[in-house]
Amino acid sequence: MSSLHNMFPNAGPPLYSISLIEFQKHGLPHAHILLKYKLDCVCPEDIDQVISALLPTNPANANLVLKFMVHTSHPEGVINHIAPDSDHPLKYCERWKDGARICCFNYPKPIAPETTINDSGRIQYARYHKEDKNIVPHCLPLLQKFKCHMNVEIGGSGQLSQYLFKYIHKGT
Repeated sequence: MSSLHNMFPNAGPPLYSISLIEFQKHGLPHAHILLKYKLDCVCPEDIDQVISALLPTNPANANLVLKFMVHTSHPEGVINHIAPDSDHPLKYCERWKDGARICCFNYPKPIAPETTINDSGRIQYARYHKEDKNIVPHCLPLLQKFKCHMNVEIGGSGQLSQYLFKYIHKGT
């Protein structure tokens, strides 16, 4: 865990980690990893130092984000505009709600001038441009190191309990 301290120096030393690896439908491994640091990211400025939902301006970093961190299951404009009797099959993230297709992950996300925390404690990441609307939250140093899809989120207390219960007890 010492390399994790170097990656996030403002968070202090890592205190513990919990992980669970499961296998998806096609046999690919899928990991859920919780890292607890000494200092919490409790304000938008702290969150923005670790996680981003923006397309980077550096071309090499932008290519990494475009390759691994874009929600592309459905083209923008298709969601909410196809009748239930359409020939177009639902993608894995699409659901019917009030007669319209919606993405269960709520993509595309709205443009937001800054990162905020809503009343229920959920993070709304800054998204400045149209190109940012389908960017999955990520940690650039982790993306650079592992070069794979890695959705990184800040977990508040209520969300964290639900997440841990769901995945640690999954399949038992």
